[in-house]
Amino acid sequence: MPIVDRFTALADVLDAKTQIRMHAHHNVSLGVSNSMVVVRHGTTRVDGSLAGMGADSGDAPLEVFIALANGMGIPYACSLFPL
Repeated sequence: MPIVDRFTALADVLDAKTQIRMHAHHNVSLGVSNSMVVVRHGTTRVDGSLAGMGADSGDAPLEVFIALANGMGIPYACSLFPL
C-alpha cells in the first residue's frame, strides 16, 4: 500500500482536528521524499533528526527536509540555520 494511501486512510477515520505525524526512517534514502509526499497530502507533523542520526538506517535528516520545504514554500516551525 503506497504511503499516501495509508495516510489518507488514517485521515478518513480520525477526527478532523487530529494531527497526523510522519516518522520516516531513511531506508534507501527515502525518508525525506516520503515525508514530503505525506506533507503535501495533509500531514501536519514530521519527525526527523539532525544529520539523520538514528538507529539502523537513521531517521529523515531534518536539515534536508527543512531546506526542501523552504524551497517549496511549505511552512515549518523551526529555523534552518541554527540547526
